[in-house]
Amino acid sequence: MIRENTRQSDFLATVILNFKRRKLTFLLIAFFLSVVDCLPQQTQKVENRANSEKNDLDKSLDLLLESNLENRFDELNSIHSKQPEKSSSKGAMMMSNPLPSQAEYDALMDLYQSTGGANWNYNSGWSTANPNVVQYVGNWHGVITDANGHVTYLLLSDNNLVGTVPSSIENLSNLYWLDFRSNSLSGDLEDWLGVFPYLTVLHLANNSFTGPIPLDLGLNTNLTDVYFNRNQLSGSIPTNIGNLSSLVWLVLYDNDLTGSIPSQIGNLVNLQYLYLYRNNLSGPIPSTIGNMQALKFLGLHTNSFSGQLPSTIGSLSNLTTMLLQYNQFSGPLPSQMGNMSSLQEIRLYNNSFSGSIPGTIGSLTNVHSFYAHENQLTGFIPYQLGSMSSLMNFRLNLNKLTGSIPSELGNLSNLQDLRLANNQLTGPIPSSLGNLVNVSSLTLNNNELTGSIPSSLCSLPNISQLELQSNLLKGVIPNCLYDKNISMFLLSYNNFNFENLAYAKTKVLDNFQYSPQKLDFVDTVYVQPNASLNLTVDDGNYQGAQSSYRWKKNGTWLHSASPGNKTISVNCSTSSCEGLYYLEITNPDYPGSLLFGDLYYVKIGEDLLQTICMVEEEEPISGSNYEWEGLAHYDWPRLPYKIQYQ
Repeated sequence: MIRENTRQSDFLATVILNFKRRKLTFLLIAFFLSVVDCLPQQTQKVENRANSEKNDLDKSLDLLLESNLENRFDELNSIHSKQPEKSSSKGAMMMSNPLPSQAEYDALMDLYQSTGGANWNYNSGWSTANPNVVQYVGNWHGVITDANGHVTYLLLSDNNLVGTVPSSIENLSNLYWLDFRSNSLSGDLEDWLGVFPYLTVLHLANNSFTGPIPLDLGLNTNLTDVYFNRNQLSGSIPTNIGNLSSLVWLVLYDNDLTGSIPSQIGNLVNLQYLYLYRNNLSGPIPSTIGNMQALKFLGLHTNSFSGQLPSTIGSLSNLTTMLLQYNQFSGPLPSQMGNMSSLQEIRLYNNSFSGSIPGTIGSLTNVHSFYAHENQLTGFIPYQLGSMSSLMNFRLNLNKLTGSIPSELGNLSNLQDLRLANNQLTGPIPSSLGNLVNVSSLTLNNNELTGSIPSSLCSLPNISQLELQSNLLKGVIPNCLYDKNISMFLLSYNNFNFENLAYAKTKVLDNFQYSPQKLDFVDTVYVQPNASLNLTVDDGNYQGAQSSYRWKKNGTWLHSASPGNKTISVNCSTSSCEGLYYLEITNPDYPGSLLFGDLYYVKIGEDLLQTICMVEEEEPISGSNYEWEGLAHYDWPRLPYKIQYQ
């Protein structure tokens, strides 16, 4: 018996070593992918980044599964290495190799024949067995028996099993562990998966099994681990899965399951890991999920789930990872999320969540990744989010958020990735963002941010991606930002002029990073029918080559580009002067660069009084009489002139 225990320990040690080698391989692959250069095209970079993030997520989840199995094998090895030794007497020696029952032996022989045993990667013991005479099977590859000869562990993963599992496998009624993962097995599970009274671990992942999850699964009440991932299973999750009250791992991802999550899943009070992602599941998350307070991992992403998140989800105080992305969830985020104190990773992106972000989320100080981009979230960014001291990845881009960027975000000293792009944010860029000393990616583009770029951003030692394009920024661009040689520093479609960009052109070869720039729209100009007026532009005080100006009215060019066309005269007595006036400005010092925009909308107005000089904006005084000095006046509230009151 000592010899058999040694064999079993050696076998388990080999399996464990394979797990550890595979884990190392995953880590090496992840490291290799992290250093591969992106393609130069910007769109390709975005696609590569998205694919890399997906692959990284898949690898991290796979490693979590592998780690669990490795730990379980360590436990198994420990259990079997402590089995009591048999006596060395002659009588005891005769009993040292107990035989399985005839039914068990036949089941093993049937499995060998129906799955191409002759072509297995490892078939020692199996290939030399006499199918007509019951033999000791404890020394066969992947078979572990108990002291009575019963097969308790059948571990045939990664072994090139091809074909179907025979129904006689149910006769292995003493099984504790059944592992067929990573083979080429097919057929319906209902054809063979019955009741195994002692079964604790059932691992069938990475095969081609079809059909529904058998109802008999719910009768195996000792199960702690069920792995059906990466098969072709269909149908719904059976309601009697709620009978598996000992279940700790339920892994069903990458199948074709449909229907909703049964409310009975709330009976799985010991479940810690729930993997349902990449199926065709739909409907809401049942409110009974709040009963699963042992849950640590919730993976529901890439399905068709809908409806609002139940407020009971806030009861999952042990949950560390919540993956809900790529679904059809809607409605507001429940404020009870702030009670999920163990959360470390939240992925909500690519849904239709709406409403404001609850300030209570700011109490989740263990969260390192909060992804809520590509939703319909509105309202302000809560200042309380600046208290999420562990946050490293923070994405709210592609929503409908308004208001200013809270200065409190500058308190997130561990932040590496901050993305607020494609919202409706206004106001200046907070200088406090210069405190984010670990940030490498800062994207604020496609908003309505105003003011100048704060020089405090020069204090970011690790910044490699700074996207500020498509805002309303203007004024001085800190030279120190260009001196940092940021690999992706985008400023186009703001309100900078050639004077502001003078240093940029000496540091940046690709002018797409800062060109084109938009010109400020002045406003609607009202003129009398026979009047004339001059239209001009303030484009800074660039000291280099002269710029050229080209005006367009209602989509038609008025002349060719020329330095002499900075100001044009519009005579409303000789032709129709009404319309939208657009201007393009180029400069030979900036080849291929452009300042452009609609500047004026001219309208004929009857009975207008005279107007005034161009100075600063001021609100009219209520009840005052005033008259215009000049030729034109401008509509409120964008009045760029001071009115002379009488």
